[in-house]
Amino acid sequence: MGNAVFVRNWGSMLLKGLTSLAFGLLLVVWPGITLRVVIRLFGIFALLFGVVWGVVFLVNLTRDRSWGWSLALSAVGIFLGILALTRTYDTGVLIALLLAFWLVVSGAVMAAASTVYPPDFGYRWILALDGALSIIIGLLLLLFTRPTALLLALFAGVYFIAGGLMDIFLSFKVRGFFKEGADVVILD
Repeated sequence: MGNAVFVRNWGSMLLKGLTSLAFGLLLVVWPGITLRVVIRLFGIFALLFGVVWGVVFLVNLTRDRSWGWSLALSAVGIFLGILALTRTYDTGVLIALLLAFWLVVSGAVMAAASTVYPPDFGYRWILALDGALSIIIGLLLLLFTRPTALLLALFAGVYFIAGGLMDIFLSFKVRGFFKEGADVVILD
């Protein structure tokens, strides 16, 4: 199991499932509001990130230290923050593209990881299904990136709800199958 990532208890899988389910419900019930809030929170974070690195840049500049990386981080943070706060839709499309690529790659990894479980564990198909769903939603996001941010939020919401429910179900099955403290292979 060389390159595997391990979850040491079923509780972390359950927490991931509950978090995914809650976020998915927010995206489906209030897609526009949720998407705008997430993008604006990201914008505020990126802007603050850029300002902090701007201060680091100024300190490094006055002390004759290497300042290139701090200037670059400051500029990128401030640019992305202003973009997210002033051009919410364009930022949403960019985030959707990043989400789409992440879904396709993580889906392929989850599908492959389903083969690592012991053969007598009868629920490997859930992880494979989660991976397949992730790939499908990711490809749909890639194909329909421009139509509307609300459609993208709904696609993502459906993915997070389905993935969250599968993770919740699987966490209880893992709890019953493996002894407490045993390593469970989850690539996600």
